[in-house]
Amino acid sequence: MSGHLVPAPPGTVHSSSGGIARDCGYIRVERAGGSWEQLGVESTANLAEVADRLRSRRASSRRGLYLGSLGAALLSVLSATYLVWLPYSTSRILRVDEAEVGSEPSRRSSLGPVQWDYELFRRAPELESFRTAFAPTCGQKLGLEAARCVSDFLSSRSPRGNPTSEFVEPNYDPSVALAAHLGGEPGHCTVRSSVTATALLAMGVPARVVQVLPRNARGHNLLEVWDRDRGWLLFDPFFDSSMLHDGAFVPAVTLAHASSGLTWRRPRSDSPDPNVFAGSTVQYPEPWLYTRVGPRCATWPFRGCFAQIGPEQWTVGTAQRWALDLAIGCFTLAMALLGFALSRGR
Repeated sequence: MSGHLVPAPPGTVHSSSGGIARDCGYIRVERAGGSWEQLGVESTANLAEVADRLRSRRASSRRGLYLGSLGAALLSVLSATYLVWLPYSTSRILRVDEAEVGSEPSRRSSLGPVQWDYELFRRAPELESFRTAFAPTCGQKLGLEAARCVSDFLSSRSPRGNPTSEFVEPNYDPSVALAAHLGGEPGHCTVRSSVTATALLAMGVPARVVQVLPRNARGHNLLEVWDRDRGWLLFDPFFDSSMLHDGAFVPAVTLAHASSGLTWRRPRSDSPDPNVFAGSTVQYPEPWLYTRVGPRCATWPFRGCFAQIGPEQWTVGTAQRWALDLAIGCFTLAMALLGFALSRGR
């Protein structure tokens, strides 16, 4: 409560809200927003007492606002802490329509806000090192044949193992990573899928990295490549094989709905049972992460966007959106309450 205390002498007549106050004084109190409240007093002698009471009421109101602001800020910090603890804490997980996933690629294609500019990738000077390395051997091939060619070329020079960098890191440089792996640095599934997909994009072959997240097994990275006759098809550069369902080549969306019947076309002695990926959540990282070329989806503080289809998992997507919305909402509420409390103190 703020404003002016206006005493009136006893014995005068005042109109207030349609009524008449006789033989008594009153104090008009201006409230926030310009409204007024009239408080009756027996005489102007107790004006100081009324003013003290009003100041006490105002101080109590400010304390409540400060406590509310502190509580909202604390909840915002807790939500942000939970967000950091979750998998993909630095990425935006975006649910997209499965119908978009199977669409034929055009010059520019998208899954929700995640975009692929295939013509840009084909011409980008930043990817010239990929064209130089792979085009002499694989440049005339398309679809699965091109993917196998790039995968064989890479695996012949880079053994399996843990690399020094991968595309989810802030300072990842695709050309530096390529040179390291062609020079013998080992790589795991994340490296094999991202380098192979980038090489295919640089040569004009539509491709995209795919992440599969089973509920009861570790996640895995592979890729999809566009085949003119059969559409999007899965290929695993790490295990150097296509994945089949009931004997047929399949896209990644099949993994989201299959319960069994998955096999490798060229199984290796160390290849896992592909049926562990049945019923998986499927994600597509935005291509900027592994090419560092083209439009970006994510804005600070996120490093990248992931388009997601298939079964939702609490810790990958659902909890992230809940924690992010709660953190932003509570922070906004805390600032609003603090601002209101400070304005009441003037």
